Amino acid sequence: MFKKLTNLLSNDNRGFSLIELIVVIAILGVIAGVAIPQIGNVIEKSRISADVSNGAIIAGAVTRGIAEGKIGADAGTVAENVYEEYLHGVPTPKLAGAGDFTVSVAAGQVTVSTTKGVVYPNPDGSYEGAGAAEESAGGEG
Repeated sequence: MFKKLTNLLSNDNRGFSLIELIVVIAILGVIAGVAIPQIGNVIEKSRISADVSNGAIIAGAVTRGIAEGKIGADAGTVAENVYEEYLHGVPTPKLAGAGDFTVSVAAGQVTVSTTKGVVYPNPDGSYEGAGAAEESAGGEG
């Protein structure tokens, strides 16, 4: 029994055959082909989430300015220098092509948006209206 085991592990039977290596490389190629496109989707979703979160933070700063009387409840478009005193730094959108955040106030309701769409208030956690436009553009090609 021990002789058979040593014969199997002898120098003549070491290593992998070329076929085994090709199969492993093919499997890794298939896995990479599936995983790489998903990484791009995850990155875009994280940028959208960051923009929605930053929009909520900006809206909170503007709401505080309204509560303290520094910003009117019907101020229209609010300039960045008005609410930046409530923030450690004014954030910029992370999603490509989103431009800058635009803040408007009407009847005490704060709205934060970019060129891609409204980020606050937005209950579904995405750019309002931007998803439908991107899906229809993707469906044509």
